[in-house]
Amino acid sequence: RVTVWKSSDAPWIEEGEQVRIHKAARNWHEGRVSLAVTGWTTIHFPERGCWWE
Repeated sequence: RVTVWKSSDAPWIEEGEQVRIHKAARNWHEGRVSLAVTGWTTIHFPERGCWWE
């Protein structure tokens, strides 16, 4: 599960799209990890070929 906070000003991630996420906030719930995209997170879209901050 990935949460993208509006204040992070991150690009839209389509369901099923491959992404590489760095410096996201992590949380564990019932044995599964949850990621929150914050202002410090960078997202790389290999298929798009761009780094987004």
